[in-house]
Order: sequence, then structure tokens, then C-alpha cells
Amino acid sequence: MSWPSSCAGTQSYIGCSCSAASFVVPPGTTSIPQGAFNNCDSLTSISLPDGLLSLGTMSFYGINSLDSLILPSSVTSIDHGAFRYSSGLQSILLPDGLQSIGIYAFANIGSSLETVYVPPGCTVGGWAFSNTPGGYVVGHAPMPPPPSPPIPPSVPPPSPDP
Repeated sequence: MSWPSSCAGTQSYIGCSCSAASFVVPPGTTSIPQGAFNNCDSLTSISLPDGLLSLGTMSFYGINSLDSLILPSSVTSIDHGAFRYSSGLQSILLPDGLQSIGIYAFANIGSSLETVYVPPGCTVGGWAFSNTPGGYVVGHAPMPPPPSPPIPPSVPPPSPDP
């Protein structure tokens, strides 16, 4: 599926009446338009290009089949209501350079969303995580503990000389 030509404007509600399970946003796209994937319940996978700067208002609103998303490191803003009511969302990785999260951006997602780690310095709009029990934490996700060093194999004691 290719990016519809009607997505050129930032105020277009193109919706998503498609039956596609996956969507690749073309390289060179710098903004996901307002309402671009609004209520597109068939969508389980979205690939976002490097160089993407912003997610428009309600751009992923009400997508219940999308369970995880990694935003490119270039994304600096998530507009209001971008993921509101996307109840299937379980995890989202926000880039370190993210500067703002709009009001209601992750509101009403429900209990499926794990705690979201918001980078330090990012402005979080009012009610951005309302009715989303996992909420958010400013900082980086905790690193898993390092693996334990290997246990050396048992060395049998030397045998006595006869």
C-alpha cells in the first residue's frame, strides 16, 4: 500500500477504510497528517521513516490492532490525541530528541500500555496519559541487569602420584 496523494495537506482527515494489515510510510515524509490512520483497526504494523519529525493530531486515534511502535529518532513532536483510544497499544518507544507530547496524546488507552518512558526535557501536555494506568516516567527505561559471568567448569583435583 502506498501513501495516498491526498495526504499532502496537514489538515486532511483521510481516515483509513483500507483492509491492509501493514503500512510503510514512504521515505521523505516529515509529518503524519492529522487523522491519517484514524480508526484503522486492520492495521497491525506501521513502518515510519527516518527523518519523520511529527505525528499530527489524532493521527493514530482509535487503532486497536496496533500493539507496539518504535518512533524514529528524528521525531520531535506528538500532537494532541495522536494515540488516544488506541486500546491495543502495549508499548511505544519514544526517541531521546522528543520535545513535546500534546494533550490527550496517550489518553484512554487502558491497561494494555506499559509505562512510557519520556525523555528528559520533553514537555508533556495536560491529560496526556489520563485513563492510561501505566502512565509515564521521565527518564530512560531501566536497563536489564548484565548477564552473570559464566561459571567455570569444575576442575577435578589432581590425582595423587603412585
